[in-house]
Amino acid sequence: MRLLNILVVPFLLAATVFAQVVARQETGTMPAQRAPERTVSVLFSATDGHGNPLRELTKDQVTVSDNNQSVQTTQVLDASALPLDLGIVLLASKDKVGQEQAAAIDLAQKVLRPGKDKAFVLTAAGEKPWPNPKLNWLTEPSGVADMVRALDKNAGLPDLFSYVLSTDNIGIDRLSIQSFNSGGGFSVFNVVWAMMKTDPTPARRAVVIFRLPSTHAPGWGERNSRACEQNHNYVIETAQSLGVSFYTIGVEDQIPGANTAANNIQRNYQPLHNGNSVGSRQYDAELDKYLTTQYTAG
Repeated sequence: MRLLNILVVPFLLAATVFAQVVARQETGTMPAQRAPERTVSVLFSATDGHGNPLRELTKDQVTVSDNNQSVQTTQVLDASALPLDLGIVLLASKDKVGQEQAAAIDLAQKVLRPGKDKAFVLTAAGEKPWPNPKLNWLTEPSGVADMVRALDKNAGLPDLFSYVLSTDNIGIDRLSIQSFNSGGGFSVFNVVWAMMKTDPTPARRAVVIFRLPSTHAPGWGERNSRACEQNHNYVIETAQSLGVSFYTIGVEDQIPGANTAANNIQRNYQPLHNGNSVGSRQYDAELDKYLTTQYTAG
């Protein structure tokens, strides 16, 4: 049997199991003394030699080692018996937030078990700051639905990823302007980490997050690319350390370049010489091509 050390969310995987093992606690006591034992909960996924999932496992079929030392497996359970700690992060959007809310409510109603599982709801980005100074766990699907419906589509917590590439619409020189969150500041992910740390009891921890793909683009130049990669590594490493699985839903934004002709009609071009706006229009066309590449990379 192969044991895969991966992050999992058992309510979506059919063959994830939960084991309790007894490990010897390392202490500074004298060698003659027996170190105290402690119970450790471990989430793992099991497959046979052909890659098929295994569900019906007993403690005698599971071997666990810690620093090359065998430890005793006391109990193996289907992970669905564990509670689910679910974070739902919507993206502030004037056009798409209604669809996000409908999807989030449907997820909460289908997944959360009243009185056993719990969830919290956040919104990222937006033109206005997040209005609630305190965030609570919700234990009923109806409470999650009410919270989602009450969200302000324009308000949210700062986002760790916010790449934007635009151009001036007026003037002789068509200058590109880019901005990117270089990281290091407070963001919606910090709140997610804090919430997941509030309850140390064994649980399946997952975050369903709505994202705008283009904001994850690597940027125009090495500095932005490096910052984007560092931000992604930070999220991945922190999620792994906390045992949190992320499920990302892309919120479709308009693909740059798809409507260039219509956009040019509404733009005010001011050529250097009368009748010669080809250069600035060509610049915008080339920039649209670059934006399309960035969108694909996001």
